[in-house]
This record gives sequence, C-alpha cells and structure tokens, in this order.
Amino acid sequence: MKQSILVFFIFLIGISAQSQILKEWAIQRINPNYGAIKPKDTVLTFNFFQPKMHLDTIVLNSSKNYRANFYPNRGGLAYGNGKTAVYSAGQAFYDSTKYAFDSLHWFAAERGQNLLVRSLRHDSIFYHLSYSALPHYNYFNQAFGTRYYSYSDSLGHIKPLTSIYYLDSLKNTDSTVKEMTKHSYIFFSFPHCNGKDLWVGYWHLFHKRFYTYLIDQNGLNKTPVVSPQLNGLDYLLDLCISPVGNRVVMKGVDTLSTKYYNATLGAWVYDSSEVSLYTVDFNNNLGIFNNYNQFYKFKNIHYIYGIGAPKGAHMAFSASGNYLYNINSKEQYHQYQGFSKVIDTISLNQFERSGSTYVNRTQIDYTLNTGLNNKFPLDEFQDIARGPDGKIYVIAQTYNVANYPGFDINVIHRPEKKGITCRYQKSYKDSIPIGYLHFPRLPPSSVSEAWLFHENACVKDTAVLWINDSTCIDSLKWDFGDPGSGALNTATGFKVGHRYNQVGKYNLKIVRFEGGIPDTLLKNIVVEGGDTVHIRSDTLLCAKDTLFIQPNLNNDYDFVWSTGSNDSAIYFSDSGWVWVDAFNKCVLTRDSMYVSYASTPKVDLPNDTAVCDSFPLSTSWARAKYSWSTGDSTTSIVPTTTKKYWVTAKNICGFDSDSINLEIHHSAQSNITDTTFCKGSSYKINLNFPHTIYWWSAITNKPYATYSKAGKHWVRTNNLCGVFRDTFEIKYTPNPNVDLGNDTTICSNLPLTLNAGAADTSLRFYWYHNGTIDSSVVVNTARQYKVEVKHECGRLYDSIRIDHVDKPDLLLKDTSICLGDSATLLASLGWKSSATNTSSIFIWSTGDTTSYASIKNYGKYWAKAENKCGSDSVDFEVTELQPVKINFPGDTIICDNNTLTLDAGNQRATYLWHNGSTKSSHLVLGSGTYSVRVENPCGFKSKSINVTHLKTPVALVNAEPNSRVCPGTPVTLLGRSGTDEGQYLWNTGDTSNTILVKEAGEYSLTVTNYCGSHSVKFNPAFFAIKAGFTLNKKESMIPLDLIGNNSSAGADQFIWLMDNKKIGEERDLTYRIIPFGDHVISLVAYDNYGCRDTVSDSIRVLPNPNIPPLLCDFRIDPNPAKDHFVITALNNDKQVREIKIFNDLSQVVYQSDISHWEENPFYFEHRFTNLPSGTYLVGLFCVSETKFKRIVVSE
Repeated sequence: MKQSILVFFIFLIGISAQSQILKEWAIQRINPNYGAIKPKDTVLTFNFFQPKMHLDTIVLNSSKNYRANFYPNRGGLAYGNGKTAVYSAGQAFYDSTKYAFDSLHWFAAERGQNLLVRSLRHDSIFYHLSYSALPHYNYFNQAFGTRYYSYSDSLGHIKPLTSIYYLDSLKNTDSTVKEMTKHSYIFFSFPHCNGKDLWVGYWHLFHKRFYTYLIDQNGLNKTPVVSPQLNGLDYLLDLCISPVGNRVVMKGVDTLSTKYYNATLGAWVYDSSEVSLYTVDFNNNLGIFNNYNQFYKFKNIHYIYGIGAPKGAHMAFSASGNYLYNINSKEQYHQYQGFSKVIDTISLNQFERSGSTYVNRTQIDYTLNTGLNNKFPLDEFQDIARGPDGKIYVIAQTYNVANYPGFDINVIHRPEKKGITCRYQKSYKDSIPIGYLHFPRLPPSSVSEAWLFHENACVKDTAVLWINDSTCIDSLKWDFGDPGSGALNTATGFKVGHRYNQVGKYNLKIVRFEGGIPDTLLKNIVVEGGDTVHIRSDTLLCAKDTLFIQPNLNNDYDFVWSTGSNDSAIYFSDSGWVWVDAFNKCVLTRDSMYVSYASTPKVDLPNDTAVCDSFPLSTSWARAKYSWSTGDSTTSIVPTTTKKYWVTAKNICGFDSDSINLEIHHSAQSNITDTTFCKGSSYKINLNFPHTIYWWSAITNKPYATYSKAGKHWVRTNNLCGVFRDTFEIKYTPNPNVDLGNDTTICSNLPLTLNAGAADTSLRFYWYHNGTIDSSVVVNTARQYKVEVKHECGRLYDSIRIDHVDKPDLLLKDTSICLGDSATLLASLGWKSSATNTSSIFIWSTGDTTSYASIKNYGKYWAKAENKCGSDSVDFEVTELQPVKINFPGDTIICDNNTLTLDAGNQRATYLWHNGSTKSSHLVLGSGTYSVRVENPCGFKSKSINVTHLKTPVALVNAEPNSRVCPGTPVTLLGRSGTDEGQYLWNTGDTSNTILVKEAGEYSLTVTNYCGSHSVKFNPAFFAIKAGFTLNKKESMIPLDLIGNNSSAGADQFIWLMDNKKIGEERDLTYRIIPFGDHVISLVAYDNYGCRDTVSDSIRVLPNPNIPPLLCDFRIDPNPAKDHFVITALNNDKQVREIKIFNDLSQVVYQSDISHWEENPFYFEHRFTNLPSGTYLVGLFCVSETKFKRIVVSE
C-alpha cells in the first residue's frame, strides 16, 4: 500500500481574521532583476478559511528594469515600475484579485508609502492611502501628497467606489528634497473605539506631526485631526502598538542640517543623524497622538541608509507587552577588531517595560558591515514580527560571494524572558535561497492566533505526521480524532503514523510540552480518496444568462473543466456538454451534464447596506411571477425592519433569486425624565437604540451611563438617521436632620425627654437601649443613648451621654495619724456617674470651705457638702496611728491542701514580702521561709517564719504471696504509706508495718502522723472455704437430742466430731447424747482444692434431777406414750442387766440385754410402731433386785 505523507509544521506568522483585514496573507518572495531574469513576485498564500496553500506569481512592468517591491505588511500590496497591485483582496476569487489600479512615480513604492485597510462596517470595502506625485506637475517641478481611494470586492472583482482624493501636498524642485519626500509620509490605521469607524493618517515630515482622518458611515472626513508637534524628529520609520492598551512605540530619525564629505560615498552628505525611540499615547476616541517620551537614541551612519533598512518592520512586542524588540540599522562604529575605517552594525535589541516607558536595553544579536559597499553588508535584519505562537521571528538577509541575497528566519523562543534567557536561535527556518522575504503584517490593533497548516491524507493509507523542528519542544502527544481506531487513536513522538479508514474531516489535537508546560494545538484533517464528483443534472439555460456550476467536492481537489478552467467552480453561458475531472493525490473522478438554451428571469438586488427608516426593493422580468420572503408577490416592497430579504422570479423558462441584508436604523431621540437619588449612591440610565453611537455628558460612549453626582446632564445619540440630544437633571434626595443635643447631666431623680425628629413622619426610629421605635423617649438613667433613623436613602445615627448628679453622699471615715503628725482629708462625694463635684459647697468643722482639710489633733470632727440636687454631712474621728506590729506564729507545719495565711496587716502600711509581693497578707502553700517588711508613716518592722508542708498518710497493703492459698497457710501482709510516713496499727494489735496471717478475713491498717491518719482494709486471697454450724441446744438434761445445722461455705464434704470422736458425715447433724457433762462438737469441712476448715462449739448435758435416787429404781417418760418412751435410772457398778415389757396377759412383748452398758445415769429409749394401745408393765432387772412400773400406750 502506498504511504501518503501528511506534513505538519508551525507556520511562522498566523493572523486572526477580523473584519478590517484581508482574508488571506502571504509570505512573499521576490525574484530581483538579475541580468535576463525579470522581476517576479512569488507568493505563498494561506487562506484562513481553507487549509491549502496557493502559489501565485505576478510579473510587474519591468521596462525600466526596476526591482519589484512587495510589501504585504502594508495591506497586501505589490509595487512595481509604475504599478500597484492588490493580492488576495477577496474571499474565494483568487484568480481575479490581482488588480493593478495605481500608476505612480517609481519611488512611491518605498516601504510605508501605502496603506490598505478594510472597513469595520462592511467587510467588502477597503481603503487605500498612498504617497504620489500630483499629476499636474512635471518631474522636475513636482508636488507630492497623500491620495485616498476606496474600493469594493463584494462581487469578486475590485471596483472603485470613490474618486481619488488628495489629502495633502508638498511642492519642491530640489532633487535632494525630492529624495526626502519619499519618506515624508508614513501611513497608519487604528480602529475607532466604537468598533465601527476607522482612523487613518500619516506622519508629515515637514510639519513634524501626525495627521489623522476619521472614516465613518459617511466615508472620509476630510478635516484632519492634527496632533501636537514633535520637534527633533524628521523621518518616522515605524509604529508598533503594545498588546496592552493604546500605548504606541514610534521610531524615527532626527537629521542634522550640516554636511560633510563622505570618502566612502565620494560625495557631500548630511551629517550623522540620530535614531530615537519614543512612547506615545493614541486616543482612538479623538484621534490624537500626545505624550511623546523619548527613551532611547543612537547615532546613525547616514539618514539615507538609516531610513532604507530594514525593509519590513523595525519593532515587535512580546505578547504581554512587557518586552519590546527593535532592529537598529546602520549604527556607527569608529573602529572594530583592527579595522581602521568606519564600519556600521545592524543589531537586534530588547527593552524591558518600566511603567509607561521601556528601559534596560540588551543587545540580543548584531551583524557587522566591513565592506566598502554599504549596499551589500555581510547580512542584515529585514523584518521582525510576533508569531501566532507568541514567539518573535526575525528575517535575516544574507549574501553569498556573488552578492545574491538569501534569507534565514531566526526566532526568539521565550520573548517574555529577559536578556539571553529569551533563547534566541539563528537559522530556525531556512527560506528560498534567492529573493526578498517579508512577513505579513496587520494594522497595529490586530490580534494573532496560532494556525497549523498541512496536506490532506488519503483514506486507508498510513498518514505520516511529523513536526519539522523540535528544537523548543520536549515531547509531543497526538490525538488523531479517530476514536473508532481504539488504542491507535493516540501516539507520542516527533514523527508518528495513523491510518484513517473513512473519508471526512477529523479533529487533530497535538499537545506539545516545553519545560514541563503543555501547549495544545487544534486542527482539522481532511481525509480524501473515497469521493465521486457530481455537478448537477441536465438543465435549461436562459438565453444570454450564465449558469453557475459547482461540484459537490471542495477545494481539497483539483479540477479540469471541459472549458479549460481549473477553478473549483465555473460560470457557463453556452449550450452543450459540460464535464469536469476532479482529482487529488488519492483519486480521479468525472461527471458531465448537458445545458440547453432557454430564457430565464434574472434577479439582481442591491448590495447589502444600511439605511434610515426604510429602503425600497424592486425587480422586474418579463412574464415573471414574484415571491418575496415577506409573502408579497408584487414587483417591489418597502422594508422597514432589519433582516435578510430575498425574492424569487419565475417564468416558463425558470426562476432566479437574490437576497439582501438590510440594516434599518430608526430615530435615536431619547426622552429621559428628571429624577432624584440618594447622595452617595448612583443612578444608572440605559438606552437601547440599535446601531447608535452614544456620548453621555462627556463621560462615556456606552449605551448606558451611571451618575453619582447631582446636576444637569445630557446625552447625544448618533446613527444613520441623524444626531439627537436630550438633557435631564438629577437632584439629591435631602437627608433628614437628627440631633439629640450635647451630652448633659441631670439629677438622678429627674427624667429627661430625648427627641429624634417627631415632626418628620417619613422617618423610622429605633432606640438601641430598649428597642423603642417612637420618635422620642423619656430617660432617667445615666448612660450612652443611641438612636437609628431610617429614610429612603439609608440610615442616620446620633447619640448622647446622660450623666447623673446625685445628692452629695460624703464618704469620710474615721482615720488615724502618727503621734505628732497631721493628715489632709478629702471629702469624696461617692457619686456613681462621671459628673464632677465642681458645683458643690463644702464646710468643715475646722473652718475649711474646700473639698479637703488638714487635721493634726486627735478628736471628733464633721464635714458638710451641698449641690443643686441636695446636701449631706458626716461625723468622723481622728485617732493615733499605732507603730507597726507583725503577729506571726512560730515555725509551724501545714497539712495537705490546707493553707496558712500570714497576715501582716497594719493601718496605712506598705508591705514587701520575700517574693516581691506588696499585699498585706501572703498565702503559704508549701515548705519554706517566708519574710515580710512592713512600713507605715510611724516606722517599719520585719519578720520571718519557717513553714513545713506535710501530707496525711495514705495507707496501702500488699500480700506475699499474692496468690490464693488454703486457709491456714501463712500470708505476710506488707503495709506502707503512699505519702508521708507515720505510725502503723493493725486491727490485730500489731504496730509493725508487716504481720503474718493464716486465715481469711478482713484486716485493716491505720497509718498516723501529725496531719492525721488513714485506714485501709485488706482481705488476703484464701480459698473461700469456711466451716460453720449452729446447734439447737447448748445445754439440756439427758438425754440431749442435738441438731447441728451446717452453715459452711465453699465445702462439699463434712465430718462431725464430739470430743474428737467421729459422730457423723452428713451435712446436718442429728445426734442423741446420753453422758452428762461438758462436750465439744466440731465440724471439719473439705473442698475440691484440698483445703479444709474446722469449727467447734461446746455443749453441756445435765443429769435429770428427777432420777430415782435408789439403785434399780427408774423413771418412764413420757407416760402415757405414743411412739416411744425413755427409761432413766442410776447405774452405779453396772448393776442394770435386762429390761422386759409385759402385756396385760403377762406375756413378754419386748426384751433387751443391757448388761454391757456403763452409762450412769442409765438411759434407754424404746421406739415402737406395732405396739397396740393399752397398759403394759415394764420391768428393770438389776443384779440384786427387780423393779416394775406401768406404762400406758395410746394412739
């Protein structure tokens, strides 16, 4: 597959198209006249609305063999031998825009002698100012002046609108002066501040001032605005306007009148001249230049050469206006590096802005001329401009050994940096080697933007894109605007490729990084190759009419028509076949149509225009019907509103249409009524008349005005319908008067009425002290009173201070003096307000009548005071002042947080403590030595005290071991104090700090010192086993039926003992005790951890006092019995042997051998369950006898 190359490069100078400039600009190369080569202008033209570059060549009249001069910086003009040609003045009519319309003397082609500028009101109108010889003088007696023309290119060709008008003239016959007159006029243009009109003008050499003319809707105002004269400046070389504001920098030559013989030139010439740089202000409302300020000058070799180079611009600003770059030509040097003859230099300089001027000249680059022929130096700077990317570009003309000129394009990469940091680079772009090169230039008010130019790509071929020079770029990131390609839509690098699979327009985005700072460039890429050309179907052509035929393809294609034309569209006025071949580097396609003659209507409405009130429109064609955009079907209409109007005329042959854009202006007479407004505010008036120029009381020219002062004012309105004036008056709304009066005093028992303006009902009141909204308030309290008064213009405030004068209240008290001294007493009134006591009258018992009295004797006195609010009197006594006494305790101890206040108070005394305190008492918080010196009028005394601070003990207990043990295991309890030490006392009676315990329980420790005592309780960590029981009886007669209720804790096994003999293992004890006497009952409790605890109690068994005293005699209890009975008897010497029970039939029902019993007394219990009720006989058989007793058994 073939590879199409899509080249991207940063165009040196791109210009933002505005209404007053050409739609196309050119970098222009001139082939000079060398031998048989005729002068040619070769122009690379860039149309801002089309991406393709066009190459056009024009051969000017060369009969006198003069070199053609092309100066696009003055409006797209080319000047030749007696001809002036306009390049690219139209939109799409490139082939018809070369229009020679001026026949001039040859030196009229010098730089600056022509100006071409477009109207701000109508883009199709442009104006031309030139310097020329007046036609009615011959060559040797000529007058030279400024000529003004106006033209239109709205129909695709240039058409004069007005005849030539001469603005000014000079008449002379001297050839030297004639040479000077070539530089008498330097033309310029500025937009008017209303955005519609233009200022044009020139610098006049002999008058040494600027002449400015206004071009408005009525055309050229032939009365010039003449600026103040600038002496010391003859030739104006260049004007350059700052991007910030209307500050202009101008460059010119001050020639000297003396002459000297120049050996190099071999002739008498004017003396060395001075080239100066000035700042000057331009008022684009009034058209006046003023405030000339010279900030730099240098000696020039000769003014003839100084004003001849550079050919293009001398100056350019950085984008911020902070730096000015200037080309100095023909600077004079007396000697340089061994050259003995006079040489000159051409330098590139930088100036830094400081306020309203420029300072700190820094030379960026220079070239030297060391040859004898000043016309061919080694190289020269010929043009300078700020590019659309903000960089400063310089055209440097170089000469080879054969003196053929060539050009390099140098660049200042960082024009906002000072000195060498601006990064100046030579030979940044190489140009065509032979010829002259100039940058395009706009009027000084134009704005630059960045533009990117490229070739189109072919569909389904790989487009290779790169940047020609990456000197100032760190990296590039590409976005091809083709999201359908997925991840291939982006790439990085200085040379990349991308394949577009669909025709169309793609949005390319390039992000370039320089020093880490990104800069984004946007451009459209048209991908071609898949198109088929179509013109139109076969059609009819009215006789003597022209058919416009345009293909569906755009100008990215080249065309060949059957008529031989290569334009993108043609006009056809004949019958027959018409075909077109459309081709580019990607595709070739053809279409054809047949045109038949017919008679078709022709409609031709006037050009777009602006009129006042109405504008009649009409058209006429034989046997035609009409259809207007207004709905009318007549041959004419009278529009009265601004809009676009069109009409279509039809007949049997066909139809034709035309349209016109009308601006209908109406009367701008205003009717502003007088009004009032609040002082300190503003009043805004807004008028809305379309297409109108305003001028408000000489303060603004906007559609609205804001007034902040009262007075009579006016507004002047101006449009196509005339000039109108209206006057009106604005008055202040008066402020109310609020005055509460001066600050005053009143007696404390009297009220006062404050009035803030009750007579004015339009006011609203607010009293800050109580929120009252009445106009007046009654007050009787001493304080500051403030009132707020509101009215339509805002708020007013006033305040008043009210003080009380109370009835006197004398505050004299008893006092004392040293023996032999005296005292002066002041009668203080004790008032609570700020009022003074100057109006009070005083009387003392001493006879004094002032507010004070001197007393030196002890005794009783009185004083009286009286003012306008009342009187008061007081009795007081003067006694002896005692010498100083200090009553401190001895050295002492203070406890815990308690404090000790040392009071050294004495009457009328001063104090100085050890720490610098001057109070009468001192608060003691810690241990230390405290001292004080006390002095009163009667003397002084010092004393000190030692204080010890002690804290109450805090008792603490620890156990060793600090783990759980069985009861009975020794545990050491360790006691200590957490603060100061003291004496120890345990609840065990021990007084040491440690004790030994073996059983669980609560132990307490008390630690005591001077400040008190503290106790703590502690429970050692014994296992929780505790034996315990209670007995139902502690003492009883035999037999004793004992019941032990177990209350043990933490145990699960038990053993009961009586007198250390086991009597049971159950939890609770039930046991009968026979032997009388004292017995010990014990309970041993066990837990699962192997621990045990024992508890004991004692009981007493008493003998039965009713036991028969005789041996073998016995008692039966109870009798009668229900389920048991007990036999009790003495049993000395074991004489009891047997017991038998007999029924009433003398039968033995129970028998028991008790001979082994040794108890004494003898105790026998018998329980029965099946013994029937009745009377039974019980027999006790002893060793020597037998006893019987009856017992009754009942149910």
